[in-house]
Amino acid sequence: LSDTIDEKSAYRTSVGYMHSDGWRDHTEADRFEANIRYDHILDDNNDLKIMFNTSVTDAEQADSFGDIANIDNGSTDASDDSDYLSALTKTDVGRKFDYARLSVEWNNYSYDGVEISLTPYVRYNRNRYVATWQDNFPSNDNELMTIGLLEKTTFDTSWGKVIAGFDSEYTKSSMKYDQMFDINVTNYNNTKWTSYTAGQIYDYDVNYFAVAPFVHTEYEITQQFKLTAGLRFDYNHYDYTNNLADNSTDSSLTHTGGSVYYRPADRTDSFSHLSPKLSLSYTPNEETNMYLRYANGFRIPQASTLYSMKTGYTSSTMNPETSDTYEVGIKKAFSKKSFAELAVYYMSVDDTITRYKDANDLYYNSNGGETIHKGIEATVNIQVTDEVATHVAYSFSKHNYVNDTTYGNNEISAAPNHLANARLVYQPSYVKGLSLMGEWQYVGTYWMDDDHDKSYGGYSIGNLKASYNYNKDITFFTKVTNITDEKYAVSASNGWSESYSPADPRQFYAGIEYKW
Repeated sequence: LSDTIDEKSAYRTSVGYMHSDGWRDHTEADRFEANIRYDHILDDNNDLKIMFNTSVTDAEQADSFGDIANIDNGSTDASDDSDYLSALTKTDVGRKFDYARLSVEWNNYSYDGVEISLTPYVRYNRNRYVATWQDNFPSNDNELMTIGLLEKTTFDTSWGKVIAGFDSEYTKSSMKYDQMFDINVTNYNNTKWTSYTAGQIYDYDVNYFAVAPFVHTEYEITQQFKLTAGLRFDYNHYDYTNNLADNSTDSSLTHTGGSVYYRPADRTDSFSHLSPKLSLSYTPNEETNMYLRYANGFRIPQASTLYSMKTGYTSSTMNPETSDTYEVGIKKAFSKKSFAELAVYYMSVDDTITRYKDANDLYYNSNGGETIHKGIEATVNIQVTDEVATHVAYSFSKHNYVNDTTYGNNEISAAPNHLANARLVYQPSYVKGLSLMGEWQYVGTYWMDDDHDKSYGGYSIGNLKASYNYNKDITFFTKVTNITDEKYAVSASNGWSESYSPADPRQFYAGIEYKW
């Protein structure tokens, strides 16, 4: 729903509700979402944009399968794990997610060639779920309240453009992690076991502050050459408070006599980094653009990675990941709707945050060494006729550890070398408003674990979509996904045991959209 209020004001709202019974046992879900936007012109030099978004999700959680035969046979069971089925009788195995964000964007144009944008916002998240991918099925309750301020000033000059500003936020969060029932688990070959007792695992609060000033410059050397340079400084600070006994462990027991979880004492952690970027583009004509790009990146460990510790790794500290990315590419337009893009990239990441396995087959996170990520990406759009268009995208990539103490030079798990997508669109002139699309998606083979004990062969599926614009207010749409009803895993991993998450079978959708 959208409309103008007067010559200076307008609004737009949307409300949605979704209910699904799910195609597997224990996958019923409900979701509500609403979006409200209000635009107002204050005067010739100032305008406001107020936006509010909220969503509420309540969904049951099925488990993955440990035996891929259940996927091949099209099983609709919630799990093939007796421990999961037992957990259903002892706790609420589901996910509840609440989200809301309110922002006010103010734009000012008082000075020639200068645009100032200021956006304060508040955000609320609460995520409650049972970690069905962990063998003991712990319950998580993570709540966050954030206030933030974004500022950006754009200066237009005779030689280009300068953009300067900052991003900042302050977040108060709480984390509660609980074992709701007693459970004994063994690994895949029954050689190692762990006993978990009902009780608290983690209970802590984290106050997080981040500020990142930046500057970005675009310099037109000539009509054909443009140089772009940027600099960003990130400062991040965690203030962690443990609400359980300091330096204590939970009541679990492994076959070697130790426990699983560890609660560190109160502490603070700070991270800072200066990230430069530089690119050069060459546009010999309106149809062609070639570019070289370098960017330095920075990623800090999440609070849960820092403070949800495992016994035996209590003194470990985390460094942020830093990356250097180099990219060269070309974009070529053949007409308004036909073009091709080709890019080659190379990225080196230092202090990669890596998951390792200890002697009890329990996983923990730690900084590894270097990883290398490289590949090629290609996209082609062709308007074959006035009625027919095609889109093809393909990427080849390699993601490897470099002399890692555990994984050597292995490829990183869950990273297929080949990805592809192709679409054929038909918009017949004799039925105005009708659009038909056939789509093919391909995901190649990938390793299920970093040790390279197991791989998964990927998948290939097709989809059909159609829409018809009856008029400017009413649109009918329908689609059929996975048209050949392929049985495959949308994700596959190998940790404590093999794990396969089944993809949706062939499904039919139909609907009507009405705007007023």
